[in-house]
Amino acid sequence: MKPFTSHLHITACAALFTTIACLPGAATAAASLDKALSIPMTWDERASFFTVELQVADKKIKLMVDTGSSNQVITESTASLLGLDPAKLPVVGTGKDHAGNPVPIKMLPVLQATLAGQDMDLKTVVIIPDIPDLARLGVAGMISPQLAFDHPMRLDFRQKQWIVNPVSSPFPLDKTITAYWFKKNKVFTQITAEGKQAVWGMIDSGAGSSKFEADYLGRALSEEDCAVRGVAGCGKGQKDTTPTRLDFGGTKFTLPEVVLLKAVKHGDKADEKAQIGMSILRFCSITINKRLDEQISIACVTQ
Repeated sequence: MKPFTSHLHITACAALFTTIACLPGAATAAASLDKALSIPMTWDERASFFTVELQVADKKIKLMVDTGSSNQVITESTASLLGLDPAKLPVVGTGKDHAGNPVPIKMLPVLQATLAGQDMDLKTVVIIPDIPDLARLGVAGMISPQLAFDHPMRLDFRQKQWIVNPVSSPFPLDKTITAYWFKKNKVFTQITAEGKQAVWGMIDSGAGSSKFEADYLGRALSEEDCAVRGVAGCGKGQKDTTPTRLDFGGTKFTLPEVVLLKAVKHGDKADEKAQIGMSILRFCSITINKRLDEQISIACVTQ
């Protein structure tokens, strides 16, 4: 398996702006399909995540595919590019930037757009202050695929395709795994590391590295995480180059490196101890026939 470089300090939106997960109305897009929709995803090697191209009126913008985001998200400069005035949008909460400074969170009720030729209404679009790392990559925000369509969906990261089927055409679920939905928008499943008991982890395609609680892996953490430090760079954790054996998606494989944290907490499960990032998901396909279903399908191939 190819070692993955840790992506720039761009984590799931809720990690950057802590109130986003609690904002009301994280709704799916109002779009009805009569045939399968295939959405190409582009891999960004620099940051270890996928992007898709969204068209809004006569403008094309690039969004990170982020299953760890509780909302659709664009930056303030993107809003201005699209002809919106961020100053006139309502402030719905306050988040924190990388340094822990308070920043206003604004919201656009709906954004009419086209994705892979399909017209759609993105609901509850959060407007956040510009993120320099994203801007350098030409990324305008994040799209949460599980909230974009209330249809059967397959995120095939191996083939770089996001496929959405009509409601009447669910996908066959070959390798089922138990899923848990937190606040009806983030999806968690179980993962086993180093032959230990399975734990819950959030499926986070917006994170390049995969993260585990240090105590779960039985490894020492010499650098405290942001809950203790409270300074710029919080949440990065500690890179650990000890090979880590995993059992996930019906496949056993080894990661050359992981990130250790004192605590992993994105949901409300007591045994949540992992964040499943693209260092794992890049080899997998994830099938969700209906949002909030307890069974999804995850199949991984590392060869």
